[in-house]
Amino acid sequence: MGTDWPNVLTAGAVDQAGEETSFSSFGKSVDVHANGFEVDSTLPGGERMKCSGTSMAAPNVTNLAAKLLALDSTLTVAQVTDVILRGAERSVDGRINLINPRRSVELLQATKAKSAAPTSAPPTGSADHTPPRTRARGAAPAGRTFGAADGVR
Repeated sequence: MGTDWPNVLTAGAVDQAGEETSFSSFGKSVDVHANGFEVDSTLPGGERMKCSGTSMAAPNVTNLAAKLLALDSTLTVAQVTDVILRGAERSVDGRINLINPRRSVELLQATKAKSAAPTSAPPTGSADHTPPRTRARGAAPAGRTFGAADGVR
């Protein structure tokens, strides 16, 4: 992790192909990487030019954070940071941890779906008429087994 500050993500720059650039830091000092090479930018007065640098990569990470907050405005800074970090894809050599907006959104949606899933009350009895308190905790009623379809792993 790049920093020990829970509310800060350090951003490094990669090119459009996700490869290292000559002007950015890599490795443990950087939390995530984003495109920071030849980013189309608008200057005061409306002139456009391509700019490169970590100052071009950081807005891409900020954009992802803003999109996640737009999808769920109840997220804390720590939750946004966690989703971005879990969604990022680390290179084989470990030097690059490239943000993946699609994967981050999928992780957020999966987390939301999981927390919104209804929870059922424990059964008060079963078809085999075994009183609930005498059945071993987590044991299935006679003739019933639990598996992946029941959410048990």
